[in-house]
Amino acid sequence: MSSLALYQFGDRDVNHYFCRTCGICPFTTVASVPPDYVGPARPGYYRINLGCVEDLNVYGLEIEVIDGRSL
Repeated sequence: MSSLALYQFGDRDVNHYFCRTCGICPFTTVASVPPDYVGPARPGYYRINLGCVEDLNVYGLEIEVIDGRSL
């Protein structure tokens, strides 16, 4: 993991990992959730940038668009 840098901002609920060479964010981890949070994310969960997965056609995936503002 020496090729990755960790960045946190704001409430530090999410750990953003970036490549030290190219700057892409291949994944994030959930560090914590606020007490009143009712969503599915839990500390330790990963969110993967699917654009970084070799041989995966992201345009072929079924995508559900949600309105995060109204959650």
